[in-house]
Amino acid sequence: MNIGVLALQGAYDAHQKKIESLGVNCILVKTEAALAKVDALILPGGESTTMTYLLQKHQLWQPLIKRMQEIPVLATCAGVILLQKMGVLDIDVIRNGYGRQLESGIFPLSVKFDTTEEEVEAFFIRAPIINAVNDKEIDIMSYHLDKPVLIRKNKILAATFHPELCQSSPIHKYFIDLIRH
Repeated sequence: MNIGVLALQGAYDAHQKKIESLGVNCILVKTEAALAKVDALILPGGESTTMTYLLQKHQLWQPLIKRMQEIPVLATCAGVILLQKMGVLDIDVIRNGYGRQLESGIFPLSVKFDTTEEEVEAFFIRAPIINAVNDKEIDIMSYHLDKPVLIRKNKILAATFHPELCQSSPIHKYFIDLIRH
């Protein structure tokens, strides 16, 4: 199994380390050729405007939209904004909705996985807010301050926080399980 991490900008290296620590091969995706080699994809946090610009500059915008219809995807922080911009998830998102750098922090979340519920620490760094979920097929797995922060539609998982920065790996483990099943 090869999990790709979009590596044009943002926190892709932390995702790479997390995936490799779980014994799974990781490919840094910077080209359409690399995108074609992955069985699943992570859209990391970063700066969504810069990521959008770089995806268009490297002619990856349309290939990425097409590929995400075929494979499982985990999007974190700015990656969630990309999913919304690309029309992959029908949600309303507010950039930096939880505040700027000074309001960032670590908060405990209760996450509803398929058959269990688990406490997870969540790093919110200039995190977006999912203001509305407009698709009844989207499951809300966790809330923070009464707003969805972890959602799933089929094999697309979107977290407004940074699970790659946690010491434990429950979100990445869950994503790997989604890929395998």
